[in-house]
Amino acid sequence: MTTPPYLAGHIYWVENLPPLDGTDPGRHPAVLYELIDDIECLVIGITTTVCDEHIDFDQVEMSNLLDDPGATTGLRERCVALPRWLVPVFRSQLVEHAGWLPKVTIIQLFDAVMERIDGSDHV
Repeated sequence: MTTPPYLAGHIYWVENLPPLDGTDPGRHPAVLYELIDDIECLVIGITTTVCDEHIDFDQVEMSNLLDDPGATTGLRERCVALPRWLVPVFRSQLVEHAGWLPKVTIIQLFDAVMERIDGSDHV
């Protein structure tokens, strides 16, 4: 099986994704946000966990195969992407291509990430 090119807005299963708020480190889906260089990239973590809407007011719901059998994301369950879960990982950690986000969802998610970045001193 050939690895597709790494594209922003595509979803990959990431091995050893750094945890957020007690999530188990391990294999999680994430949206590719940006390629840093030939070795690293930034991804946005995706979770099935119900999130605190005061902290994650900007969470973005992902289309999924449960609600929409034709969803391009390849995600099997209801889940959300968390703009504050923007983390650097090695490209080698992107172990499986799951699918891609519709353009409208990419815009919504990437805008939420930019608002988080602009509103903080660090990412």
